[in-house]
Amino acid sequence: MDFVDVCGELDMLDGNTAIGRRAQDDASDRVARLRARTGARAARWCERTSGGRPQLTSSDIAATLAFVPDGIGRELLELKYLAGKSETKKVVNIVGKMIYAEWEWQERELLAAQYPAVNDAPGIDRTLAIARLQSLHAKRWPSMIERIDPFTTVGGYSLMVEAALDEFLNPKACPGCRGCGKSYDPGTDLDTLDQDARDCPQCRGTCLVPRSKAARGRTMSISDVAFAKNWAAPYEWVMRRLSDRLAQAT
Repeated sequence: MDFVDVCGELDMLDGNTAIGRRAQDDASDRVARLRARTGARAARWCERTSGGRPQLTSSDIAATLAFVPDGIGRELLELKYLAGKSETKKVVNIVGKMIYAEWEWQERELLAAQYPAVNDAPGIDRTLAIARLQSLHAKRWPSMIERIDPFTTVGGYSLMVEAALDEFLNPKACPGCRGCGKSYDPGTDLDTLDQDARDCPQCRGTCLVPRSKAARGRTMSISDVAFAKNWAAPYEWVMRRLSDRLAQAT
């Protein structure tokens, strides 16, 4: 009986009987194991199989995702393992809403910091207020609004989201450890390989390496200087949020 058959029988088994409860527990354990194998930290890029049936089929993944809560994490898993390019627009829209909420919050913080910095309000240290205003202004993201009527957003954000999603869904294996996330001293005994392993210093155990600023800029059709000046901060923010949401889903 394969994984899909086990999931289908959950609805037919009586959970009040000992046999039914045991079957449900077995199926739940198999679901948990398959979910764990779809997680980024469970995957090892250096693993090789010798042919035959794939370890995870589309049916396995589809059935597993049924147990993942709704949200951007599930959408990312579906986009990576199941969906085609038509689903990319849906994820881009979700990420775009996340970015707008963060941009709006930053603009409000900047606006709130302006008053104490330019006015002699009692009980407020203007030196600290000015320093806070300067810090917020230095971290300010590019404006999202290009025109009010008709309402138009800056096209750079759409390019940034598409570039970040492409990097996130098509990561590059670390060349230092070949995607294993571990490094070993020369001459390490095979019997103590696991004990002597340490996180790869190049990728810090993540198995992956991020794209360079120049590569990210090329994906957005801008120079690396323009990327570093205007888009590095929001791009990194998107990558962190995607990683967090995917980790929560898996």
